[in-house]
Amino acid sequence: MLSFTRKVDYAVVALGRLAEQAASGGGPMSARQIAADYGLPLPLLMNLLKDLQRSGIISSTRGARGGYFLADEPGHITIMQVIESVEGAPELTPCCGDDSYPVTAEDARCRLAGACPMSDSMRRLHSKLLEMLKQVTLKDMLEGEVDAAVAQVTMAGR
Repeated sequence: MLSFTRKVDYAVVALGRLAEQAASGGGPMSARQIAADYGLPLPLLMNLLKDLQRSGIISSTRGARGGYFLADEPGHITIMQVIESVEGAPELTPCCGDDSYPVTAEDARCRLAGACPMSDSMRRLHSKLLEMLKQVTLKDMLEGEVDAAVAQVTMAGR
């Protein structure tokens, strides 16, 4: 089954909470507060927040009123950026990774490489999924506008 990892899910939830906090005029939020709000495991959340900060999606400030906050507007943060920040580049199948990946029978990543009748179609599907993830933003997710963002990718590909 194709699904987000728990890490991606928790990262999106945390970013959603930070976006709500910013929209209400609130200041930075601690990892402890975000974890308490949603029952997330604090150690894992802290690691995810560090990953998101390292990638520039969020920033932090120290001190008694310190915590994490979005580094950009929710409309400028894509779900693809979140996935890449916490999990690395997504791959639908082993042959869908890096474009420079050689698809040959000798390739150790996939024993079907070179003979697979689905590899071209799988790569095209992978490409469409990546396009969609690059179009859907945190704002789309918060406002329930995912369908509109996905429609943009669908219409552009026709």
